[in-house]
Amino acid sequence: GNLAPGTEVVVKVGISYVSMENARKNLDAEVGTRDFDSVREAAKAKWNEALGRIRVEGGTEDDLTIFYTALYHSLLHPNIVSDVNGEYPAMESGATGVAVGYDRYTVFSLWDTYRAAMPLYSIFQSERYQDMIQTMLAIYKEQGKLPVWHLHGCETNCMVGNPGIPPVADAIVKGLEGFDYETAFDAMKQSALRPDRGQDLRMKYGYIPCNLFNESVAYDLEYALADGSVALAAEKLAEIATIA
Repeated sequence: GNLAPGTEVVVKVGISYVSMENARKNLDAEVGTRDFDSVREAAKAKWNEALGRIRVEGGTEDDLTIFYTALYHSLLHPNIVSDVNGEYPAMESGATGVAVGYDRYTVFSLWDTYRAAMPLYSIFQSERYQDMIQTMLAIYKEQGKLPVWHLHGCETNCMVGNPGIPPVADAIVKGLEGFDYETAFDAMKQSALRPDRGQDLRMKYGYIPCNLFNESVAYDLEYALADGSVALAAEKLAEIATIA
C-alpha cells in the first residue's frame, strides 16, 4: 500500500558478481541484523583507520581537506570482487573461481595507477597490496599474462604497454610477502614475451615501426619501462638467492 508521509524506509542490499545466493551470503555476513546507524559508524571507523595511516602537518584547513579527499579517492579502487566464500567471476570464461587465503580484487586501471597509486598502496596499505598482487598472479594463470586493464571478469586490454609488470616487480624489490616470487617472475617474463599488442614487432625489429602499429612510440616506451622493471626484479631475486 501507500506509505504515509515521513515513513522511514530501510533497504539492505547484498551484491555479488557470481550468484543471488552469494549476494545473500554477503549481505548476511557484512550487514546481518545491524541497522543503518551502526553500519554507517562501522564504515566511518574503517575509513578513518585507512586514512589515518597517513598523518600530515602544516598547511591550511583547505590543504588538509584536499589531501584527505584525494587519499580517499585513491582507495576507492581496486575493490574486492570475491564474495565472503571466496568465489569470483574468472577471467573471460564465465566460470567461477575461488580465492583461497586472500581477497580477489578488480578494477585494475594499471596504466593510470602503476606510477603512483600502486606504489602508495605498497607503503601504507601493504596487506591489501599483497592481495592485489596475488589477484594479478591469479589473473596471469587464467589468461596467460598479467592484467592490462582488468574489469571484473574481463581483460579490456585498454591503454599501452605492460602496466601489470611494474607493480609486481615493485613488490619483489621491496621484499613484500604473501605471494610466490617464482610465479611472480614467470608472470612478468611471460607477459613481456607475448607476441601480441606490438611486442611481436618489437622482438623482430628491436622497436615498433610506426607504419606497422598505431601508437608505436607510446607502446615502445611503456614496454621498455616494463622490461626495466623485470630486470630490477631479477637483480633482487639474484641477491636473495645469493644470500640464501
